[in-house]
Order: sequence, then structure tokens, then C-alpha cells
Amino acid sequence: AMGKRAAPRMAYDEALKRRPPVEVIAEVAAWEEQQGEWERAAKLYEWAQRRDPQNPQWRALRVECLMRAGLFDRAGRILRFALKAFPDHPRLNALMGIWHAKRVEWVEAEPFLKKGIGEITRGKRPDLQAVGALVEIWLCQGRSREALALCEQLLKSSPSAEVLIWWAQAMDELGKTKAAAVRLERSHAFRAGDERVARVAARLWLLSNEPARAAAVWQQFAHHGRGQRLKIAALLQTAAVWEQVDQLPKALAAIVAAQRLAPNEPALAAD
Repeated sequence: AMGKRAAPRMAYDEALKRRPPVEVIAEVAAWEEQQGEWERAAKLYEWAQRRDPQNPQWRALRVECLMRAGLFDRAGRILRFALKAFPDHPRLNALMGIWHAKRVEWVEAEPFLKKGIGEITRGKRPDLQAVGALVEIWLCQGRSREALALCEQLLKSSPSAEVLIWWAQAMDELGKTKAAAVRLERSHAFRAGDERVARVAARLWLLSNEPARAAAVWQQFAHHGRGQRLKIAALLQTAAVWEQVDQLPKALAAIVAAQRLAPNEPALAAD
């Protein structure tokens, strides 16, 4: 793994020695992000920012990397300066809101997050990180109706699995757990094989004390699942649900079905 990483890094280091254009600096920074080298990436975005100071995206990318590296104080200082120069930039506002939210400063976070999300219009991709932070704050504050309204608006304008899951969490808080589970099961994301949606739907049925419905979610998901591994994982989840409620013959049947799909998988060998 080290050798694999060393070769591109040497090539990139060579490129960086020759006063490269900003696009090359950004490409190297993005590569460092993929390696999880957040501080290296942040330094490169700082270099891009010095070379192209009127472009606020370098500040935003730099702050994201610093936050991922856990350097919150530095990230906060850069954000405050950046927002003086670019007060209406949506991503910088979103990041300032996320910065406050991570420090549990909910009152301070909310206006920045709202500005980061901006107007919700059809086809415009929302800043999902900002939406998630705002929904989480509202759910913690007992403002589930506001969270639900925001998610419903977004599901109409630009639906996504993430927003659907936040909608379901708000519904659960409002005592509409079963209705949320049903909608998740009928969603395009579920039929397209999104495991996150299946997991939340199954959990909501378990919370509603309906284990048979939770098991059915996973069985249905095994039917829709893209690829062998996902189908096997879903059948094993089915088995786990039945085992929780002491329905051992049903749990065993699901394991046998998983074994049929992967006869050579040692982890599935019968105990």
C-alpha cells in the first residue's frame, strides 16, 4: 500500500515544484484527501487560495480538511475571515453552521445553516451536510414538525435517500413510525438497493414491535439487492431479526438461503 501511494506522490511532488497552475494544485490536494491526509490537503488548498484569492471555494475546501483533521480552532478562524470577504457564499455559511453545530452551539449554527441551504427550488441540489446538521439540531430541540416540513419540501424538489431517512426520523419523533417505515419500503431508493434505507425501515418496524415486518424488509431487499454480496447480507439480516425474537426455524431458513447463494463462504458454514 505504501508503494502504491509513494509513486503518485512523487509524480505530484515533481509537478508542484514547477509553479503549477491552480488546477494542478487542486488535483494534488484532492488526491491527498483520498489518502486521508487532511493536513497536507489543507496546506495545498491554502496555496491554491493564495494563487487565486478571489475564488472562495479554496477557503471552503481548506476548512473542510482542517475540520476533518480535528483542527477546529484554525477552521473557525479561517471561516470568520472568509465570511467577511464572501458573506453570501452558501458553502462557507453552511460550514460555519456545521462548525457551530459540532460545538453544540445550536442557536449560533441555525442562521448559518439556513443561509447555506438557501432557497429550495426544483432541480437545485441542496447542501446535504447543512440539511443533515439542521435536521439533527431541530430533532434534538423537539422541533420535529419543522424538520419534517423541510424534508418534505426537499423530497419534492430534489429527492435523495439521505433526506428520506431524515424525514423518517422526524416522522418517528412525531409518533408516525409505521407510516415512515411503509414509505421507506415503497421508495425508489429501497427498490434501487440502498442498504441505508432498508436498515432504517427494518429498525422502524422493530421499534413498532413488528419483527415479521422487519424481517420482510430484509427479504424484500434481498430480492431487489444488486449483486450477490448484498443479497447474502440481507438474508443474514433477516436471520438476525428472527433470532432476536426466538423464531429459530425461520432464522435457520434465512441462513440456509444465504448458504445456497454462497456455498463456499466459510463464514456461512452451519454451526
